[in-house]
Amino acid sequence: MRRRQFWLAGRDLLLALLAVQLPHVDAAALRTDARGAVRYDGDDVHVSLSHSGDLLAAALATCTVGVDIEWPRPRACIQQARRLFTGTESRYLQTLQPADRETEFYALWTLKEALAKAAGISMWDALRDTEFDLPAGRCRVPLSPHTWSCLHARSVHGWHLAIATQDAAHPLQVECWRRTAADGWLAERLHEQMTLRSAAPLRDTLFIDKRANADNRHA
Repeated sequence: MRRRQFWLAGRDLLLALLAVQLPHVDAAALRTDARGAVRYDGDDVHVSLSHSGDLLAAALATCTVGVDIEWPRPRACIQQARRLFTGTESRYLQTLQPADRETEFYALWTLKEALAKAAGISMWDALRDTEFDLPAGRCRVPLSPHTWSCLHARSVHGWHLAIATQDAAHPLQVECWRRTAADGWLAERLHEQMTLRSAAPLRDTLFIDKRANADNRHA
């Protein structure tokens, strides 16, 4: 029953968000695909949905997008990052103080889940095969041929939010709006915003490396 209520609430939130951006919204065009991801047919927009506890987050963009929202809570897995993240990521977490470690744990978790939705890969693949260098603002996505822009932030209420989109010509810009009880919208201020971009796709990197090696042989 609760799962059904969240599904309906998420659908209502997405339709309300679409109504803010589009002159006409067709509720029948909002669908759930075989992977469980939401999409809106008929207009050049992309949508994504996430929930955590009593929180719901919806994202709308003109390119492929994924969103994740998490309410922080004590988790044994914070102490088991080696099972969840890459070796580099887990070693980075171990260098931090406990409070900072929890914050960065949720940054990594939400970024990977948002990216999994946007890139169409499983959460397990995102956990083990993507890698985020939080201090450097870079990420590595070997399972995707695209480059990606990601953002992580926290709200004044304490929840974590991450958004991932295919890289565009312009830097990633995010507006966050909170739905009110009176069906209005209030701007939500995001704190500690951090933007990360992926490196060039692996095939391009290999081409550059091979070309460099060939040039060295002929020098």
